[in-house]
Amino acid sequence: MSTPIYLLGMMGSGKSSVGRRLAERLGVAFHDLDAEIERRTQATVAQLFARGEGVFRDAERRVLASLDGELRGRGEAAVVALGGGAYLDAENRARVDRGRAVYLEVAAAELLARLDAEARRERPFFGDERTAFAAQTEARFLALLEARAPIYRLAAHRVDADAELDEVVRRVHAAVGELAA
Repeated sequence: MSTPIYLLGMMGSGKSSVGRRLAERLGVAFHDLDAEIERRTQATVAQLFARGEGVFRDAERRVLASLDGELRGRGEAAVVALGGGAYLDAENRARVDRGRAVYLEVAAAELLARLDAEARRERPFFGDERTAFAAQTEARFLALLEARAPIYRLAAHRVDADAELDEVVRRVHAAVGELAA
């Protein structure tokens, strides 16, 4: 019986990119939780957030529970990229920790560098900003990272993701080992 590998961390940490590449390397399915939420709710993440963060978090909790149950029910190995806030929820964290939770840790300066203006516009956290990354928004992001990092560090595995994609994939694979466990 294989357990899912769950990738967690801040936006910009590479969860989706690493997840896709890792799943390909392992020959298993890849699931992006935000994409699953959109598919299953027929609403975009931005639309759900517009109705309130609580609405989004409820959908996130339900979809994660359903996806995890489906994977475990089939004994299916998979890689799942979580949204940045998913692991903060105690119910989600308990579920993810029954799998292989991997925190993709990236330095704050690197995260900010990765979040270019185009990508920021697509992320609910950054809203509808159409100008350069405002100092106020940067300060909010850094405060969010500071608040979340201690919770992320509860994950069973911590991987330094301040590297090229293939190197991060190699590090994650080394951290979780082979799939049968």
